[in-house]
Amino acid sequence: MNNRNNQFSNCNDRFRKSVVRAYSDANQTVATNSVVLLNNNDPRTGRSIKHAAGTAAVSLRKSGIYLIIVDVTATSADAGNVTFALFRDGVAIPAARATQTVVTNDTVTLNITVPILINDNCCCNDWEDGNDITIRYTGTTPASVIINNASLTAVKLA
Repeated sequence: MNNRNNQFSNCNDRFRKSVVRAYSDANQTVATNSVVLLNNNDPRTGRSIKHAAGTAAVSLRKSGIYLIIVDVTATSADAGNVTFALFRDGVAIPAARATQTVVTNDTVTLNITVPILINDNCCCNDWEDGNDITIRYTGTTPASVIINNASLTAVKLA
């Protein structure tokens, strides 16, 4: 029985559902068009999604449908519109953004939820590069905000 448990714990995530929750709970200042760094991973299972702690990109490595869920809490020293958006390989994902008007020293939480299709003619491809999803601050006034915490959860649905 003990050998059986060890056998399954050493499967190296091969048969697990792919899920990554990358997050940062340390304050970071981001300027317009800057990416949000995510310094932790928990949970991280399966082989279809990759994130290296301390980086901005969450990589979708296999063909399929993914659900991306983003939560960002930010504080602005100036009044204006705080806007965050999702990007895929440096290109804005249509309608994957959230904006809230703030007053001086206001703190807001913004949410983005979007399905993403990674389509390829061969379902067996495993990309080392490409299909990188990032969160960017795209607001212009204020020119920068302080991120109090941020998370990006990616789940491979099919």
